[in-house]
Amino acid sequence: MEKHYFDCQCECGEHFVRFVLDPKVGDVWTEVYLRPQPWPTRLWNAVAYVFGQRSAFGDFDCVFLKPEDRDRLQQLLARAARAAPKWPPAPLLGPTE
Repeated sequence: MEKHYFDCQCECGEHFVRFVLDPKVGDVWTEVYLRPQPWPTRLWNAVAYVFGQRSAFGDFDCVFLKPEDRDRLQQLLARAARAAPKWPPAPLLGPTE
């Protein structure tokens, strides 16, 4: 597995994303940093979310890629696409009559 890290333009330590590439099959995972909180707070937030309460600041954060990282991400995804099996697979041909 190959791990590739991308930092946000704002240079905040909490704003980064990690892409993990499986070069054998072309799978790509993304991992995003989540701010640590005590478990009672996380439980309270989960229950509030289930019942429709939303934060005034939104439920998500963002990462702005640096201009110099755009080509690196594009190359990573191109490598994944080349390694991935072609879809849909070619149809199986039965016996000819």
